[in-house]
Amino acid sequence: MTIYADEILYNGQIITMNDKKEICEAMAIKADKVLCIGSLSQVAQFQSEQTVMKDLRGKSLLPGLGDAHVHASSTCELLFSFDLYDIGLPYDTKPENAMGRYLEIVSDNMEKQRNAGVLRGTGWDPAYFMKDILTMPTAADIDGVCADLPVILRSYDHHYVWVNSKVLEDSGITKETPTPRNGIIWRDQEGNPTGLFQETTAIDLLLGSVPYGDYSVKEYESGIQHYQSAFGSVYGTTMIFDALATENAIAAYRNLAKNGELIMRMDTVYATDPTKPVSQIDEILKNVGQDNVGDLFRREVVKIFVDGTGLSIYMDEPYEAGYLKQMGMENDYRGYPQWTLEELQEMVIKVNSAGMAVHVHCMGDGATRMMLDVFEYAREKGVPVEAMRNTIAHFMAVREEDQRRMTKLGIIANVQPIWGCYYSMTETIVTEMLGTGGREDSILWGVLKRLAQEWPLARISQSSYRPVHLPDSRWG
Repeated sequence: MTIYADEILYNGQIITMNDKKEICEAMAIKADKVLCIGSLSQVAQFQSEQTVMKDLRGKSLLPGLGDAHVHASSTCELLFSFDLYDIGLPYDTKPENAMGRYLEIVSDNMEKQRNAGVLRGTGWDPAYFMKDILTMPTAADIDGVCADLPVILRSYDHHYVWVNSKVLEDSGITKETPTPRNGIIWRDQEGNPTGLFQETTAIDLLLGSVPYGDYSVKEYESGIQHYQSAFGSVYGTTMIFDALATENAIAAYRNLAKNGELIMRMDTVYATDPTKPVSQIDEILKNVGQDNVGDLFRREVVKIFVDGTGLSIYMDEPYEAGYLKQMGMENDYRGYPQWTLEELQEMVIKVNSAGMAVHVHCMGDGATRMMLDVFEYAREKGVPVEAMRNTIAHFMAVREEDQRRMTKLGIIANVQPIWGCYYSMTETIVTEMLGTGGREDSILWGVLKRLAQEWPLARISQSSYRPVHLPDSRWG
């Protein structure tokens, strides 16, 4: 029995992305599935009197793009916080001049957001301050322009939060508050919090201690809808992987999916918490599927941070000696992992054995190597690691032999090509902290040059990495 198409698209340039890189002129579709792609004469066999014919008029049609590591829910920051992303100053600007510009923006936005009860800004760049640890931002800096209203300023990479003394007071965090595992609460010589919090556990401790720490579900709904209309549709994105979303953001995704207001498929993660025991995985596995809404919103991947960013990037070898001396740090410092090897082994075995994948944040080559050791261990224990869609994201630095190991283990390399561009992170973190002498081929711009030649069997996904950069598919 002949199957007839619901619709036929013709007279276009249909980019197939198949092995032959064919560009065809027509396509037949039945129940949202492709029946045939080829010439109009080939596709015409699926035409009936009821088939809707759509003339593409020479336009191009290509498969929907998927952004493999983005934070779409954070788009609410564009709507409910002010912009600190680009202050127009070069990175050799003196820290006090960069500080002056940031505080000017805070001051300009005070009255605009006063009715909201909290002043939020997003996008400040730690690169302006990282050449001297004594120049890092403090609550006192903000207090000079806004002391009575809570002020929360997120860095562009979301690994730092800078607040004023009002937030510190409301949070109850003092010199007696212990620093959470793998978080950094920046402190003065007496041990008092300075107002700068780094990495997820420290940031979550702060924001979870104040009632205004997160955006509301409604604000997240607005942000996600804005992402769809302003970025997703514009750049041809039809599915995204939100690599870290708060519980309010997850509730927003569910609501939008249930109400039929998602126009693309969206997935997110269960984030592991280094302050909790590995048994948290058991609770995650019990809850898998409860947040899913059909095919529009799914939560079926476990997220693990193996290292952080800035001074918590975990490298195989110590940071550059000159930088460590300048910062007053031990000369063998190379960052640190957020979990022990044994903890990572137990988590991966549990997650993969349950048929779920892990999505792992690794910035340094030490973090990537550690995680590959974990995957190899799990495979030796009989876990079908290669069958999972396990992913290592970012790996700003990775050794050549570990690139080959990723291929053998079937690990997806989720790269953000922006790391291979020369901008603030390369000027400060790579050049100053990690250096390039002797390591250049392990830094991502060296990796990207070899991908096509030396990773012919590698599984590679790319992403724009919103909110660090605009979610333009041409970047990722």
